[in-house]
Amino acid sequence: MFIISILLYLLFICIWVLSGQVEWGAPRLAMNLVAGTTQVTLAYLISASLGLGTRIQIRVLFFFCMFSFLPLFLVFNEQPNITRGSLSSSMLQSIALQSPDQAIRLLLPLPRDPAEEMMVRTSLDRPYRGNSRLNVSVNGIFVGEMLPVGTVHRKPGVAISLEEIEVPFQTKIVGISKPMDIVLRQSIPDPALRITLWSSHLGSTYGSEAAWFANGTNWVRGIPSSRTGETSNGMPIVWLVNIDP
Repeated sequence: MFIISILLYLLFICIWVLSGQVEWGAPRLAMNLVAGTTQVTLAYLISASLGLGTRIQIRVLFFFCMFSFLPLFLVFNEQPNITRGSLSSSMLQSIALQSPDQAIRLLLPLPRDPAEEMMVRTSLDRPYRGNSRLNVSVNGIFVGEMLPVGTVHRKPGVAISLEEIEVPFQTKIVGISKPMDIVLRQSIPDPALRITLWSSHLGSTYGSEAAWFANGTNWVRGIPSSRTGETSNGMPIVWLVNIDP
């Protein structure tokens, strides 16, 4: 049992770190280290209480159990590394609207306790400093152009983030619906302005019905893949957030 416990614990570390699936200090790695440490500790307690294995084997398992706690302190004392997905990412892609006829339509859930004023916010795959803008309609009503986060409400004229853009709207003007119907257009094409996509619609409230793409007036369910160009189940990272009064 103690040999299996040690091998499984080492396997946790090797898979998640050496394979590059997650960085040291990331919450996902921390949770796997917790699981591995718990498994080793339980194996030691069971072995010690039931007398499984020789005295030497149980002592080895005890010292390995103590050793397994060390990575936890290192992980939780570090700030998580926040990285952006690359083209090789298995989960993240991106999309740029290449003509004024193209559009993205999203069906999004309301925030909990919707406020009188909200934001449509999206995440870009890289900082954007160009002159192009995303035009946003909510429930069929144009609400404005997206600007870098921070230029509208928090610090007028000063951008907090060039990797996220947003536009405010008042619910009394666009109305409340379930879902909220969001349409993004881009009057001036710029391939550098790219919206980040999840490669799957799983986890979205409205599933495969949540994302639509249009050339002109023809709406097609799904979003073109940046890898294949074909329609996929990608989900643009766009969300609604309440604006605090």
